[in-house]
Amino acid sequence: VVGSFEDSRGKIDTPLSVPHEPGKEQKALTEYRVLSSHTFLLPHHRPDRLSLTEMHVTLHTGRKHQIRRHFGGIGYPLLGDMLYGQDNYNRVPPRVWQVNHLWLHSHRLAFRHPILDTALNCAVEPPANWQPVLRHMSPFLP
Repeated sequence: VVGSFEDSRGKIDTPLSVPHEPGKEQKALTEYRVLSSHTFLLPHHRPDRLSLTEMHVTLHTGRKHQIRRHFGGIGYPLLGDMLYGQDNYNRVPPRVWQVNHLWLHSHRLAFRHPILDTALNCAVEPPANWQPVLRHMSPFLP
């Protein structure tokens, strides 16, 4: 997300409006834990510095664009989010890091198979073009 968090963990428990149903809201709960933060200096760019926070996010509900809407709603939009983000920050990734998409990655998905009733776990690494940025933010990465 864009910005630096003061708390290392927290919850966003804010109902979200239901798309195409004016006045209707659904419960939405997002839990987060800060993994790392870093401020990048961007000479010859506006803004000239960019603070990013890498997060581990757990959804307790599954609402449309829940992560994007919750973090954007508290002033920490996802980098590259053209719908809920801040335009001045969304222009930075393509120019500086050659990443032209939303910086949101589902590392792990776990659920019970609806017919077999067995646990399913899927995991995948972040996109390769994120690695230069993540290396600055996460000292434990190779």
